Amino acid sequence: MLTGGWHGDGVGRMRILFAGERPGFPQRMTGAAVSTHHLADLLATNGAAVHILCGRAGDAGIVPTETDPYRYTIDRSADPVAAVPALVSEFAPDVAILSAGASADLARQFGALGIPIVIYQRDIGFSLLHALLDGTDHAPVGVLTCSRFVAEKVRKRIGVEAHFLPNIFLRQDYAVAPNGGMVTLINPVPVKGVGLAFDLAARHRDLTFLFVEGWTLPPRQLAILKARASAEGNILWHPRVEDMRNVYARTRILLVPSRWKEPWGRVVSEAQISGIPVLASDHGGLPEAVGDGGVLLPPDDIDAWSACLNKMMADKAAWAELSAKAAAHARREELSPNRIVAEFICHLRDWLPPAKDIRAA
Repeated sequence: MLTGGWHGDGVGRMRILFAGERPGFPQRMTGAAVSTHHLADLLATNGAAVHILCGRAGDAGIVPTETDPYRYTIDRSADPVAAVPALVSEFAPDVAILSAGASADLARQFGALGIPIVIYQRDIGFSLLHALLDGTDHAPVGVLTCSRFVAEKVRKRIGVEAHFLPNIFLRQDYAVAPNGGMVTLINPVPVKGVGLAFDLAARHRDLTFLFVEGWTLPPRQLAILKARASAEGNILWHPRVEDMRNVYARTRILLVPSRWKEPWGRVVSEAQISGIPVLASDHGGLPEAVGDGGVLLPPDDIDAWSACLNKMMADKAAWAELSAKAAAHARREELSPNRIVAEFICHLRDWLPPAKDIRAA
């Protein structure tokens, strides 16, 4: 018998499905994909049955679940929407958690099968929420967000209450003893402020910049960016990596000059674990992520960025003070993985109905 709704009091009896249509970790290394991976893995570690349904890069079809060495299982499908009925029949989830890249069609598939839907909003595009909050039976039972900034946007634009639940950052995955002197930019694309970073490199020929690939880019765009980095002479280009510790070990300052309003800015918290100060844009969720462990500036004021970067690199006492604050900010209780998992489960307890038969009589 298929059931929708929560089966018991403990996380060990919960069956949790994360679903989206974009490729999942590690085929896609966005903040949302990495965050979903960490949450799913910790939930599975605590005894929940956890499955991820996502799109896939490359050939059509579904990759066998045993090819992914994680504590949860995963289907990388060429058509996640079409895969829902069979997956629900086999996995019988208590809840479907939809995040970045999930469409209304995917959500409605779960709704039609009686599976409660929770939206984990990790961006500021609200088309899915708009589509589901239309008076139908497929409305989500709850909404989570990765920052207070996004929660406030949901309240103002959509008119529903959203609950802030931080992303998970595992210290052992990022902690290093930084011994390098590089100025690092992760995901060097226009909306992430690569233009400003190029300008800073041109102004500071005495500094070495490290540009680390993030999003998968069209070959021509990637070639143009790499050629410009090479021409500057003081920019090292690094391919995308799953293990970021070597990157952070070489970093003295992390640049996050995003032009768009970041929902959070995952790389900020990753870097601060090792006491790496951050120089970031002053909008979106970045002020929450950076806290007092860095400096916030308008993304268009190159003179201010240049002056601040120069001070952070040249003034050892100022750097040490920011480094200590960055490390303390990363250790705050709000970002405790165990606390985040416990809060996640508490929300599900509040939102999920008792188990019920969802098959037609």
